[in-house]
Amino acid sequence: MADRRDLPIQSTIRDVAARAHVSVGTVSNVLNRPASVAPGTRQQVLDAMKALGFVRHAGAAMLRRSHRTSMIGVVVLNAASPFFAAVAGGAEDVAREDDRLVVICSSAGDREQEGRYFAALEAQRVAGLIVSPVGLQIPEVSSLRARGVSVVLLERQHPDFCSVEVDGQDGARQAVAHLMSLGHRDIAFVSPPLAIPQYRQRWDGAQQAAAEDPGVRLVRSEVDELGGTETGSAAAGELVARHPDVTGFFCANDLLALGLMSGLARLGKRVPKDVSVVGFDDVEGALYGVVPLTTVRQPARELGRRATELMLAETVADSDHEHEHVVFAAELVVRESTGAPRKTGHARG
Repeated sequence: MADRRDLPIQSTIRDVAARAHVSVGTVSNVLNRPASVAPGTRQQVLDAMKALGFVRHAGAAMLRRSHRTSMIGVVVLNAASPFFAAVAGGAEDVAREDDRLVVICSSAGDREQEGRYFAALEAQRVAGLIVSPVGLQIPEVSSLRARGVSVVLLERQHPDFCSVEVDGQDGARQAVAHLMSLGHRDIAFVSPPLAIPQYRQRWDGAQQAAAEDPGVRLVRSEVDELGGTETGSAAAGELVARHPDVTGFFCANDLLALGLMSGLARLGKRVPKDVSVVGFDDVEGALYGVVPLTTVRQPARELGRRATELMLAETVADSDHEHEHVVFAAELVVRESTGAPRKTGHARG
């Protein structure tokens, strides 16, 4: 018997899409609804399948599609966030090509609410889910997949699922390193609870940067699960009172950072003359605020697109499907909210 290592590698739907220069959704349409694809494009995909020796394993694919609708569920922490809105927009870009409908749900950082959405979406027989899970443990998501629902994780990597994320740890490291390079030695990390995976990752990156200089003090301030502008604004007073020496603030998302700047302004703190603020996400408002925000950019729309492509590919994959883990690089975008700390003559003991 031939060793499995000597057998040819099976081509995937993504290989076909790349060779035919079309989207994964278009290949999916050729496989499932060929009449919906223009004849020229359909032939282009069929030629790519033939050239690659692509073989569709109908049994596994049929199990995943059995009695399922054309809906795709997107469950995020906060649907009102511009970041998650952009992710959902990217999902819709790809879903539209595959004649599918996207249903967006917001867990609000609540695991019970998240579970209710999972149950409701499964009852609607969705074709697949894109999920930014609340917690570090994901048994409910595993149960969904075991029952034939294709699931892709957003901002969370797990060996049993396809996933799409940005290297948040490195992005946070860049943010704190930037503050340190300007001369800030007392820095606060402001975030929702670290039980939410992406915020734990950003805290790890902040600590990594601070550890490079023993003269840097990094403190952590936890806010509520959503961490929006109102939360950031309300947190300013307590932060300044508890940590009067802090001159640099790194917020785990842009909405927190924008709210924090508003609250600091009410306290008479000028950005960046008195204090510096860095965010994370690069939402649209980060550029157009009174003080343009230095932040870590995430390609939100592309995250949504890639997650949906992976989900659609899994719906037609065979039993040998290998999960893909797509990680985008984080990019620090320096704007006007950061500068060198003002010299006060006060020395920290």
